[in-house]
Amino acid sequence: MTVSTDIEALGRLIRLPARPQEAWWQTQALGEAGGLGPSDWLLVAVLRFAPDAARPLLAGAAQTQLPPGDFPDWALARVLGGGPGESEARACAIDPFAKPPLLDGACFHLAGADLFLLRLHTT
Repeated sequence: MTVSTDIEALGRLIRLPARPQEAWWQTQALGEAGGLGPSDWLLVAVLRFAPDAARPLLAGAAQTQLPPGDFPDWALARVLGGGPGESEARACAIDPFAKPPLLDGACFHLAGADLFLLRLHTT
């Protein structure tokens, strides 16, 4: 699967509360294809915002640890600098990013890297 840096295409899939300075993202199918309806799918994104744009996204953020196994290796390497690094983060609300059909997931801010790690999926 290819990791995209196309911010305009990303903005068609999710809400962007501000234009990111940089973005890396990927979608993938979840579950089995087929049946009566479309398969569920997942979007993972790493976003860097200017400090003024990032500040409102941190309102109510709570200290936490990144959940193991929830993010692909490419995304963890981007936010943790390629090494095991510190996985301490702040959990942020997904509301600023959620857009149908991607209405469930998680968002984390890694202050050391000044990046947001986003995982949204269909339900």
